[in-house]
Order: sequence, then structure tokens, then C-alpha cells
Amino acid sequence: MSGGSSSSGADSPEFFIPTQTPPRRQGRAVHGSSGAQAAHAFLPSAARAVLDVIREPPPERNRIDLNRIREGLDTRTTVMLKNVPNKMTDKHLMAFIDSVTPKSYSFLYLRMDFENHCNVGYAFVNFIDVSSLLRFAETKLGQKWGMFNSEKVLHMSYANYQGKEALVEKFRNSGVMEEREAWRPKIFYSSGPRKGEPEPFPRKSNLLLTRHAIDVYQPPTIISASSVRSKTGVLKASTPRTRLMP
Repeated sequence: MSGGSSSSGADSPEFFIPTQTPPRRQGRAVHGSSGAQAAHAFLPSAARAVLDVIREPPPERNRIDLNRIREGLDTRTTVMLKNVPNKMTDKHLMAFIDSVTPKSYSFLYLRMDFENHCNVGYAFVNFIDVSSLLRFAETKLGQKWGMFNSEKVLHMSYANYQGKEALVEKFRNSGVMEEREAWRPKIFYSSGPRKGEPEPFPRKSNLLLTRHAIDVYQPPTIISASSVRSKTGVLKASTPRTRLMP
């Protein structure tokens, strides 16, 4: 994948995770159908997490309208940056944003191709406030990136998941958090004296640990006066058949 390609990030082969499943006929899986949902369930957790975030709703819902932002009619803060030059790293992207609005974002995730060690052309950024998003969009939207001899033009749309908290919950249990640190989503302090500085990403939720405990749970052997007696009059051990649930 070349960083100098001028094709659209959404249309180029680098988008190896589709933004949506096109409708099909003759009994094949259709986006949103049980067949498509079943296929989605078999994807790796890292792929499912990203697919859920980039799956496209009606275009008008996620289209960025600068006038609506200026008028205070749209206050969303999480965007998807498209057409990212493939040679860019997350550090390059942070420096690119900081050149316009320093320390203005609380979440950043540049999607990587784990095999080829380059990004796949898009990233998610949550700006701390809508004014920072507007300033960045007014400066960079529709402009060439001006990096790595790339002719690509920056495009943006709103992300389906909005806000730092929603994004953290979406990715914290994803397999991508087991990849090398440079490839993981990153969060930053949103306020206070450390605003804009890296913040530790929350660990996986206890829900997964609870499910694992239930799966491996072995009911104890119980001996009581109510246990069934054998013909010899010796108490038998009985094992509860009902699995304990939290």
C-alpha cells in the first residue's frame, strides 16, 4: 500500500474491513439480517469492534456540516478521519492535529494493518470540545495532508460511537488491546492540569472474568442428611445439577 495513492480512503483496497454489507438477493446475507449477524459473530473481536464503529448509517446523519456546528445545531465531537496516508503513525497523526489544535483530543485510534505494519487509511478522534473540532475541520478538511509525498485529501465524517466513554467501552474488551502498544487506541486527560496528556486505558471489564468463572465452575459435592441413602444405609454424595448463576 502506497502512501501516495490518491484514491478515496473509503473506496481503496486498504479498507479491508467493509463499511457496510451490501444488500444481496437470492437468499444471501443482507446487512442486518440473521445471516449477516451470524457472520459478524465469527469475526475476531478486534475486527468486530472496528466494524461496529465504522458501519455506515444513512450518509446524511454522519455528514459534517460546518455551518450547523457554527450555529450550535450539532455538538458531536467524535469524527472519523479518512484518506490517511498509509505511512502515518499515531505519533504523526497527533502531531498533525496538534499543529492546529494542541492537546484538544481525548481519544485517538489509528487503525493498523497488523501484518503489513501500516495504517489502513482511517482513524477515530474524539475532540474534547466542539470548538476544537470546528477549528481543525475549518483548517484541514478537504486539504491535502502534505506528508510522505501523498496526494490524498483529508475527509471527515461523524463516528457512530460518540464520546470518550462510549469509545473506551467499545474497545476496552477488544482483541486490539492485546496488540503492540503503538497500535492500540489511546486516551488522554480531558481536563485539569494534565489535560491533553496520555491517560492509562482502563483494563478489561470484570464481565469477561465473571463469564469465565461461570464457564469453569464445578459444583461442589454435598453430603447431607437429605442425601439419598444406598441400600446399605450409607449416605450418598449428591451433586447439584443446577449451575449457580450470579
